[in-house]
Amino acid sequence: MDNIDAIRSSVITVKSAGLGTKRALLVNTNAHRFNCRDNNFLITSAGGSGSYIGAEVNQSGAQLVIRASTIQGITADISQTAGTLTIGTTNLYSSNANNLGFSTVVQPSTTIWSDPGSLPKGAIRFYRPGTASVSTTEVFIRLSQKCLLKSLNIRSLTGPGISNTDAWTIRKNGVDTPLTVSLTGTQTSNINNNTSVSFQAGDSLSLKVTTSAGTAITDTVIQVDVF
Repeated sequence: MDNIDAIRSSVITVKSAGLGTKRALLVNTNAHRFNCRDNNFLITSAGGSGSYIGAEVNQSGAQLVIRASTIQGITADISQTAGTLTIGTTNLYSSNANNLGFSTVVQPSTTIWSDPGSLPKGAIRFYRPGTASVSTTEVFIRLSQKCLLKSLNIRSLTGPGISNTDAWTIRKNGVDTPLTVSLTGTQTSNINNNTSVSFQAGDSLSLKVTTSAGTAITDTVIQVDVF
């Protein structure tokens, strides 16, 4: 199914007594495109363990596209388990994508850090927002509303050098998250599109770099999408 809306202007609510696997929308049968717009997908549960996700694609080659909708889950709002999930002008009520990546129709907001020189060798440092030398002191950005961070991207003028790997990690409230990206050898760019991290209003965001002992990297720019 392509370029038509399979579901439009609907409210789909799943009320669970608990346990089991619950989805308001699940695409997992074959490799096709499933389009939705102007919908509300909602899951509620009386409690108990289980998996409760508003919308999920779990089929290699399948595409789930959701526009102008609201999605609310308990385990997660959305999950790009396999295949591709794309959202546009859509509210993820809990700002939770099951720690997985996803795509957006419109370019989301971004946060950028950069260091204009050479990074220290064999060290852990923290970036300052904008352009400035990295610091031994962790520098935090306070987030004013809940959001998802995704698509961590790194570019540099020169790579770390042969046998060297440098790694950048998004941190939440001073703790490492799974959203990381690295450069090895002569690499000068890389992106992690497969991981997302939920932040709540008032949480603190920071960026850590861990360099190898022989790194020769210079002029780094790091960007993360904020949805």
